Amino acid sequence: MSGREAKQALESARLKEVYQHYKGVRRPGHVVAASAVFRADKIVTAKMGAALNSLDLSPDRYEILGLLANTRGGRISLKDLGKAVLSHPATTTYTVDSLEKRGLIERKPDPKDRRGVLAQVTPSGRDLVRRATKMLELIEWGVGELTDEEAATIARLLSKLHPS
Repeated sequence: MSGREAKQALESARLKEVYQHYKGVRRPGHVVAASAVFRADKIVTAKMGAALNSLDLSPDRYEILGLLANTRGGRISLKDLGKAVLSHPATTTYTVDSLEKRGLIERKPDPKDRRGVLAQVTPSGRDLVRRATKMLELIEWGVGELTDEEAATIARLLSKLHPS
């Protein structure tokens, strides 16, 4: 048995334990699915964090920079930014503050809403997103153990959980 097969067997064994522990609940398969998603999030986030660490980026910071870099005009309101990345307003503000201090984004007044503030990616921010994306490609976005078909299936299934 290879190291990869042993690792897969260990993960499978853990999820079997979860199922055994919760088999008396109404929908034990849902408990196993939630546990698998929770564990996968931690694993993928750790892999991405390790890859991005040399750029002083976290996965959360990369997500915001990447979203801005790929948004028409490179800017979005802080409110919409928080909704897009599913973070609490305080967390969004903290993350934007740290990116702004590094000169990767700027805050601009929203011309459509006097009270609103836009976050806009800077040229330095765009450059960092390009470099970070190359690093994440090298680690296959933290899911290199999956085939292209498996990755597409997971994305399709998990998209059912996303708010519209």
